[in-house]
Amino acid sequence: MQKLVGIRGHRGAGKESVAFLLASTLEFIDESERLEINKESDYKKHFNIIYNDAVKKFVDDKDKAFADADFKHVYLDAFGDAPKAMVQQLLGCDYKYIWEDYWKDHAVVDLNTFDIKEVDELPDGLITVDDLIDGFGIGEMSIRDFILYFGINVMQKYFGRDVWVKSTAQNDKRNEEYFEDGIRIYTDIKAPTELTYLINKQAVIINVERRGYKKKGGLDLLKDDTRWDFNIQIKGNDLMSIKDDILKIAEYIYWHDEKSC
Repeated sequence: MQKLVGIRGHRGAGKESVAFLLASTLEFIDESERLEINKESDYKKHFNIIYNDAVKKFVDDKDKAFADADFKHVYLDAFGDAPKAMVQQLLGCDYKYIWEDYWKDHAVVDLNTFDIKEVDELPDGLITVDDLIDGFGIGEMSIRDFILYFGINVMQKYFGRDVWVKSTAQNDKRNEEYFEDGIRIYTDIKAPTELTYLINKQAVIINVERRGYKKKGGLDLLKDDTRWDFNIQIKGNDLMSIKDDILKIAEYIYWHDEKSC
């Protein structure tokens, strides 16, 4: 049976970190089964090697880690891919500004000309998503917030709250056969409609927290929504601190066809 996983959390919590490490661990478990690595000491030894290597790759260069990942049975997906693609076409901008995480915090959009400017760091006084909702739209806005505003407050306003869920559902139908024997991880649940869609499809939901570390801007649409199955708390930038949690959750996902917790 197709297994689905959804990852949610505040901006800067580390959702992509958890997605990459979880995918790497699921691939390890699948490979261990294929090679019949049953002895616990050997299993843990190999897992420690795989996990440490995955952390190093991710910390060294996150974008490269995702690009080079050769996952065979785990597929990473995102509700935000569709609005990103549309924003890239509308702005007529380089691929990197939309898809490479670094540039979301080192580039701004001029809301008058819609040109993009690179910056060493995001300046104070940028237009926020809340500003645009309230009707104040003169100035510059971070790429990250511009994508969020477009996806939530433009497309959902004119095409309905379920616009991105419907887009994802159609994509799921087209790829149903391709993903039949794999595990699919949605890395960026941001809205209640997205969360409900995955819960209704028996997905395992993981909430990610990183206390004391939260990026500015954005809208926390799931702030008071406590629907999740597992909670991961990252201590600062220490991804080694969640190693046991990642293994526990990966083993649960791999060995259960349907959610039962």
